Amino acid sequence: MDDAEAPQVPPSWTALPVLEIDGEATPVAPPPQSAGRQPAPERRGALPEQQDEILVVSLGDRTPTVAAGEHVELAVGLLNNGPRPATFIVTVEGWLDPAWLPSLPVYRTLQPGERAQLTLTLAPPRHPASRAGEHPFAVVVRAPDAYPGRQSRVAARLVIEPFYDLRLGRPTPGRVSLAWFRREAWVRLPVANGGNAPLRCELQGRDRHGRCQLSYRVSYDSGLQPNPARFLLQPGERLWVAVRVTPRQRPVLGIRAEVAPLYFRLWGRGANGEVERHGGGCAVALAPWIGLGQMFAAAGVLLLAVIGMAMLALGALLALPGPAAGEPGVDPGATPVAVPIAILVRVADPVPTRPAVASMPGPVPDGMAAPPAPAASTGGVSALGPVVLPEQVTAPGEVLPSPPPTATPVPRQTMTYQQMFQEIGARYDLNWRLLAAQAYVESGFDSLAMGSHGDLGLMQILPTTWQEWAPALQVNDPFDSYSNVLVAAAYLDYLRTLLGSRGYPQEEWMLVAYNWGPDQLLDFLAAGGTWETLAPELQDYATQIRRLAATIPAE
Repeated sequence: MDDAEAPQVPPSWTALPVLEIDGEATPVAPPPQSAGRQPAPERRGALPEQQDEILVVSLGDRTPTVAAGEHVELAVGLLNNGPRPATFIVTVEGWLDPAWLPSLPVYRTLQPGERAQLTLTLAPPRHPASRAGEHPFAVVVRAPDAYPGRQSRVAARLVIEPFYDLRLGRPTPGRVSLAWFRREAWVRLPVANGGNAPLRCELQGRDRHGRCQLSYRVSYDSGLQPNPARFLLQPGERLWVAVRVTPRQRPVLGIRAEVAPLYFRLWGRGANGEVERHGGGCAVALAPWIGLGQMFAAAGVLLLAVIGMAMLALGALLALPGPAAGEPGVDPGATPVAVPIAILVRVADPVPTRPAVASMPGPVPDGMAAPPAPAASTGGVSALGPVVLPEQVTAPGEVLPSPPPTATPVPRQTMTYQQMFQEIGARYDLNWRLLAAQAYVESGFDSLAMGSHGDLGLMQILPTTWQEWAPALQVNDPFDSYSNVLVAAAYLDYLRTLLGSRGYPQEEWMLVAYNWGPDQLLDFLAAGGTWETLAPELQDYATQIRRLAATIPAE
């Protein structure tokens, strides 16, 4: 496919994504875009040399080599070859960051004919700005007090070894749906090069059942690429790769959508090595061509046709002439016999059900109870027993007893997601909108979701966390929405208290600890880590949840 045939940027790129809470659709600000393609560094030539017969300078190594994050020591020899005492000032010029030379400038007073040996420390940090390759520089020596206007320059090159740090974040959104009216969907993947050398990258996605076809758009001004996509990442560059998902085949007939999990893998090849990263997956719901809605519509049309035909037949019978005089007919003096036309049924209390998540991301709207969980059946009879029992059928004319009064509150089975988040948030003094936004980011409001690491349910709780907290809260089903959010809220309250006692009470650190783990975060903070040095995907996780929570309406 050439660029002329490539589809235009889908509306989901330019329009703001929408988060739905109890029927309220709220636009959400999109994630930050890449700063753009970075040009390759220009060729840096060697700096000119200049030797002076009075200010004599020598270097022990003209091409020192160092790994980013380490340091190398450079020996500098000085000789005062003049007739007067002089204070030598040693500096460095060229393609080096001044922060790499913490010991400069160096001052050394030498008598006539005296020699001295200095050591300069070069320490480039482990950062993309410490670009791999050669960095020309020159050691410059002056003595303005004794020999004004004189200087010596000795050229050298610092060689920085490459290191690779390729990053692949979670796809956004985590679940998309394809139906007969929606033939394609778009998913965005964050990729970043945290190393100091360019990487030629290859991004490949696949679904387990081979039912989806993937194509990629690396930037807004580029065409679609087939699977896998290939692109170049400069040091420190971040990109959002858009993935177009189209179905190869969809089920023809079915009651519910089939879910095809997508997984992504990223390779990066540099001059001295190769690095590989696996990204989190997302789910693609493939709706059948003829689904439950179409079946109900066809049944409704058929029922209307049968009713219409019955009405026509009844009208034709009524239009027939009655019996003529003398013909046998109905005796007008006969007493009509009452015929019962209905049977009253005493219906038992409804079977408790667990809220289920709809096929589209978003909570159940206000006023609508969640659909019941399907029950196993044998021979057409529910495993929970028949819906109408024999003793519940009354005789014609029998009066039903009044139902006993009830004083129980509204059960959890009929809660909306908003009511559930509000109740649990008030219990643990948490912002219920933050809980709702976190559930959307973690699972797309899918209470049956399972992550690649065994993450469970609506809040994607790890099995070890569930085993630790669920017994204390007396819950045992991680795929029950209320139980799952209850355990997550208790865990968040614990993380907030733990980090607050260490001097980090902000909710961003609580969310990062939930996603990364409290032990890893505390080790990072103890080592002097800050929000600015935190991994970009962890920053994006906390920032996205807080941004989503801020957009949820008050009521």
